[in-house]
Amino acid sequence: ISRGQYYVIIEAIVDAGKLLNDVNFYTQVLGQPVFSINSENDKKSDWVIDELERLGFTINDGKKKATHTFYLKQRQSNVEDHKGSKGIETTLSIVLKDNKNGNILFTINNNPMKTRIYVQPVSRAKQVSEHVAYKQMKKKMGVEVIQSLARHAEKGIVYQIVLKNAKRTDVDIFKHVLNNGTSGNVETWKWDKKYKTMTLDYRFSGPLSEAFDQSLKEIYSTFKKEGKGRRPHMKKVDSDAAYFDIVRS
Repeated sequence: ISRGQYYVIIEAIVDAGKLLNDVNFYTQVLGQPVFSINSENDKKSDWVIDELERLGFTINDGKKKATHTFYLKQRQSNVEDHKGSKGIETTLSIVLKDNKNGNILFTINNNPMKTRIYVQPVSRAKQVSEHVAYKQMKKKMGVEVIQSLARHAEKGIVYQIVLKNAKRTDVDIFKHVLNNGTSGNVETWKWDKKYKTMTLDYRFSGPLSEAFDQSLKEIYSTFKKEGKGRRPHMKKVDSDAAYFDIVRS
């Protein structure tokens, strides 16, 4: 084969139906998530759990600390139509939040206007309106949860890579290998003079451990060739950060 630039085209057949119900394909970007439920309507907690488990989520049994929480929010309001008839509408939302940083990954809302019920007594209107709202949410959840997770996975997560006692040349090696040896990229970096650390903000679509599965050997190899007597010592990799000491060889 002659030297030059080549393009490789890979074609794949994807079972969209199977993928739609496989949330694990998308939640891997969250690392090893543990999901919990927080419901404003205790009577609907089991409903939420059932619907999420149907999609493929595993809900925490309380033995582990949850990393992410699904919040079910419900509100019923009085409404009045053009004839002056009084009724009830129900507003529902399901929110997925990262418990560590408070970031909201997605919010799914129903259409309250289509839950307006004008019957008497009011208790009956509330019951029927609520039923319609949850029927709406059941229909929307599958597609919108997967689409939201897919967008989040495509965007990736910004992880921190902390280098203690690092010089600019050490940072350059990490940047070069991570940018070229993984599917992620180093976006920014900052120096902490007090603690003598350099922190890289590294965006990657997948668990941080996966990024180092792709790059750690190359990092060590590059330091051996270009590190000028210095090498990285990995201390630990958490779900959201990795820590290295730069030491003399």
